[in-house]
Amino acid sequence: MLDVAHALAAGFLTIAVPCVLPMLPIILGASLGHHDPIRPLLITIGFAVTFSLIAFLFGPFPSILGLSQETLRDAAGVMLLLFVVLMVWPFPFELLSAHLK
Repeated sequence: MLDVAHALAAGFLTIAVPCVLPMLPIILGASLGHHDPIRPLLITIGFAVTFSLIAFLFGPFPSILGLSQETLRDAAGVMLLLFVVLMVWPFPFELLSAHLK
């Protein structure tokens, strides 16, 4: 039961992560014009619950697959660098997107 509480707390804290903050005005802006004052709260709770469920459901996969946290961190770092190169240098991005069509 403690894992569920931790996952829920992590989901709520994920809302405060800097990469999520720019999305909140867009998501909450969808509630403008509606006469339901509780709608922004429900959207925020839904956002937190979704992040919590993803963390709770996909959390055990590294241990099931036999991967260490360091391996996952290194793979994520390599992917991040690859995306940075693709955004800064447009030719590989255009080449990649042409092959994916």
